[in-house]
Amino acid sequence: MRRNLLWVGAIFLILFSSCNPNVSVNVSISFISPKGEGYVSPNQPIIVEIEPIEKVEQIAVYVSGENVVKKLDTELKENRVYTSFPDKLEDGEYRVEVEVLANGKQFEKYINIFLNSEIPVWDIYVYPTFVRAGKSIKVEVITSSILENVTATFDDGTTYPLIYDKKREIWSNEIMISQFLSEGSHFIKFRGIDFKGDRIEERRVINVINAYPVIYSPLNGLKTVSKEIEILGFYDPDKEVDIYIDGEFFKRTKTDGNG
Repeated sequence: MRRNLLWVGAIFLILFSSCNPNVSVNVSISFISPKGEGYVSPNQPIIVEIEPIEKVEQIAVYVSGENVVKKLDTELKENRVYTSFPDKLEDGEYRVEVEVLANGKQFEKYINIFLNSEIPVWDIYVYPTFVRAGKSIKVEVITSSILENVTATFDDGTTYPLIYDKKREIWSNEIMISQFLSEGSHFIKFRGIDFKGDRIEERRVINVINAYPVIYSPLNGLKTVSKEIEILGFYDPDKEVDIYIDGEFFKRTKTDGNG
């Protein structure tokens, strides 16, 4: 008899708890996309996950910035809220805020993001562009937009990751040219993922020269009244070169970044 009373009491307690509107409800709000503290573009999807969804009575999503507050139209699918970042807003910092009313209690969560509507532009620097196998080249990628997973892939399939320097806002790496890379022109394919999730790609060409240094002048023995003499050729970058005229020392100079 006592056991039956305990069961009845337990069932009554469960029913009372489920029917009591004053029972505390905790709602979890998670941003699936964007994650926050990043870049977004106009009309980019905003996805928010809410748990548990059963007790939710009302959901509102706002975007606010300097002198602007917009309430967004939303669509609920299971436990996820779908909307998109509005267009026709100026580039800059904004806050995306979610307000949820559940069991008479309000919950909210927000993230700060940066709107960037421009097409990503990136400048790629490779130096030297003339290099010997076994020597190193320096590569740098400077971009107007956030990038992810920036890599440099040679035409032999070898891929090198670039490292992001947050202070300089530059992706860079120093890459040693393989001894197995044949002499001649080779391309390097640079790839990155922009803030929209799209892949951007660009190529640069380097020249591998394994022959001995060759230095020459276009004059090739001709007379000139010019005060400048152009001397061309290939040598390792930043090496000193002595110049002689008629067998007498004239000047010591350095090769440029291209060798």
